[in-house]
Amino acid sequence: MPRLDHRPTPQRVREARAAAYPDLGDVVDRLCVAVEALAAGQPLPADVAALLAQRQAVKTRYPKS
Repeated sequence: MPRLDHRPTPQRVREARAAAYPDLGDVVDRLCVAVEALAAGQPLPADVAALLAQRQAVKTRYPKS
């Protein structure tokens, strides 16, 4: 019986990294909110900061080789 190989391959890591990122539509929406806030001299809203933290967590968990 063949043995299953569960080691991460570059392809598996790329797929997991892509799946872990927030939805592109959400990113664009939050980007618009961030630009509007900064243009008005306001700090980044909490949901924008959370999205940035989520993005960084993906980069940390699935670093590019």
